[in-house]
Amino acid sequence: MGFYSSRFYYQLIQFCDYIFLSILWGICLLPIITIVPATISLFTVIRVWRKGTSQGLLVLFFGEFKQHFLQKSLLSLFLVSFIFVLYQNIQLITPIENPANFILFLLLGLSFLLLMSFSVHFFNIYVRSEEKKIRLIFKNTIILTISCFHWTILGLGIVFLDILFVLFLPFMIFLVASFTGYLLVRISDKAVKSIKVEQLVI
Repeated sequence: MGFYSSRFYYQLIQFCDYIFLSILWGICLLPIITIVPATISLFTVIRVWRKGTSQGLLVLFFGEFKQHFLQKSLLSLFLVSFIFVLYQNIQLITPIENPANFILFLLLGLSFLLLMSFSVHFFNIYVRSEEKKIRLIFKNTIILTISCFHWTILGLGIVFLDILFVLFLPFMIFLVASFTGYLLVRISDKAVKSIKVEQLVI
């Protein structure tokens, strides 16, 4: 058996594909308003690859990227605005000099934690949903986040480890994104299998 037909070569190609997917994701989220479209596209490609379907990366990525673009862009705007408001409020209350500021700081921290918990399942749920009804997707994501909290905690741990990793080596954000997405897809899929969530395509 030659090198080009070996298992090692196949795995090497897969690894390179995931690296390229991370770089593509990083480039496409640079306009900020495309954070959600780019991330949903990343999760879409990962789900298709996991099913063993062989389609071109660019076709898959940009095919999903342009679908429901306005809806996804509005979600990006909401996400960026929410994070900006959190950041501004934290800037206003620091340094923490009184109990009221400390309580407010805890509430802001909890809000950020809830956002991150929500994001563990949201993108995978969005991709799995046949009908892109945001209200239903939000509802299913909340149910999954709360009902399968152990999977949510595991996903949060992975996300925070990646954030720490990127803080020390910022350029790695263009390399670890797809691998993080792969782990989150697996975690979210396991959570979905353990609970019946309305109108999800298994």
